[in-house]
Amino acid sequence: MKYLLFNFFWLVAYADPFYYGENSMPNESLNLYGLMQDRANFNGKWYKVQTIFEAQNTSWTILKIQNHCVFLQDSTQTPHKICLLKSNLLRN
Repeated sequence: MKYLLFNFFWLVAYADPFYYGENSMPNESLNLYGLMQDRANFNGKWYKVQTIFEAQNTSWTILKIQNHCVFLQDSTQTPHKICLLKSNLLRN
């Protein structure tokens, strides 16, 4: 019984609560799946503010996270804003 409870708590502690879709390809699209404080989840990976990462065959820098949006800058220094979509599971 202790072994079963240990496995359950381990799975809950390390489970990723975000659904990334069936065909999320990191180099083909840039999808925002979640936000937590100073981190954003793009294509299933977590990045902090001021981090540089690769997607869509270009380098992206996370400038800031504000409300439900992330402000990015690509390798051509063009600013972009990507926001989370409203969840169908939550009611307002």
